[in-house]
Amino acid sequence: MNDLPSNWKETLDRCNFRLAAREIANFFQISDRMAKTERGEFLYKKEFISSWGKFAANPCHETAIQFLEDAPGYESFVLHYFTGCCPGGQFYRRGTRTAAEFPLGDYRLDMRLEDINGLKELTLQEYAVFGRDSLQEVVYHVSPTEFVGHSWNMMVGTIEGKIYQLGASLAFSAEKETTKLIKNVYECCELYLGTPTEEEQGSYIWDTDAGKVIFLFAVIQETNTFTANIYVGDRGDQRYGNS
Repeated sequence: MNDLPSNWKETLDRCNFRLAAREIANFFQISDRMAKTERGEFLYKKEFISSWGKFAANPCHETAIQFLEDAPGYESFVLHYFTGCCPGGQFYRRGTRTAAEFPLGDYRLDMRLEDINGLKELTLQEYAVFGRDSLQEVVYHVSPTEFVGHSWNMMVGTIEGKIYQLGASLAFSAEKETTKLIKNVYECCELYLGTPTEEEQGSYIWDTDAGKVIFLFAVIQETNTFTANIYVGDRGDQRYGNS
């Protein structure tokens, strides 16, 4: 740890650890392909491999410190990725659009309500489930849309005729390629919105200058069903996803 710069703790306070884990894993994949091309292999100390495995399984502040402490000789390499995965770092991607401009299939926050087909207002029973803040808020089921190769059920929330939230949802057997779907949604969002501002197990949040995009996913063990919801809102709500 003596080889680390004095501000390394500040770096960890700002780092997106899940992004760092993905980037380091990508480095290993590229290195492995290069080595196979040359009919060789890269060798690492067992302490480094062990500490990397712990960090990769649970990327967080605690395992990041352990990664640095338990990998003597690799501190600069590890910190390079942690630094690059801080806002403004080389691995931290900038977005090109805000939530208001994000295309969720056929829908965007900045489109006009009159341009949407298949509007069907929620019933009183559905309002009791999903809730609303006032009678000025009207929520509609709308026509499904294609997004990253799947058909998503859609709802839109409006106030005085202006759209303020989109909610997309789908569910299917967890036996299918759920990992591929998660990857495709993430990459599409990252392309437009950049690196997530918040990440946890089962959720990604992009907090932009004009609203938020929230991607949630989980497996319901009782039914072995994979569920996914995407919310695009000008105030970050996440109520209208189970249409």
